[in-house]
Amino acid sequence: MTLFLCNPTEDVSDAEVKRLKERLGQFRQVAFYAGLMNSSSIQRNRNVKEPTRLVMDTVITNVGGGYRPAEGVFVAPFAGLYAFVLTVSASQNEGGNHALVVVNMTKNGVNVMHPWALGKPWATSSMQCILDLQIDDLIELNIRPDSRIPFGEMCTTFSGFLMH
Repeated sequence: MTLFLCNPTEDVSDAEVKRLKERLGQFRQVAFYAGLMNSSSIQRNRNVKEPTRLVMDTVITNVGGGYRPAEGVFVAPFAGLYAFVLTVSASQNEGGNHALVVVNMTKNGVNVMHPWALGKPWATSSMQCILDLQIDDLIELNIRPDSRIPFGEMCTTFSGFLMH
């Protein structure tokens, strides 16, 4: 957005400058927080056979509209530095085997982090990263083959925000 003043020598009050800065800042606000509430929709307590996109079924915050809940992806609406946090949880299966969950987070198809957890009866892992994104860069989550389906009840969450 370009700001033109009719008279470049005209004095602008501090309050007006502050108001304009706040207004401009509103256009670059990006933050989201989504989680998996109902993991039975993706067959909880099962292992996946092939890479499967992890789509969070509950969106709490989506300022700026970067998180696309129907697709389960984040698309950068602005270029800048973004912080992301991914937490994944799983429970052991009916046979009492250890819970193993691994989720790959990719930027434009390239792996940037993959939190994994192994435990009994529960496993939880959390990782964070800071990425330099361009407009329309794509962030997606995929469950690795032979990994458990992540547990719901908002124990598996994905969030991010534009830092600068």
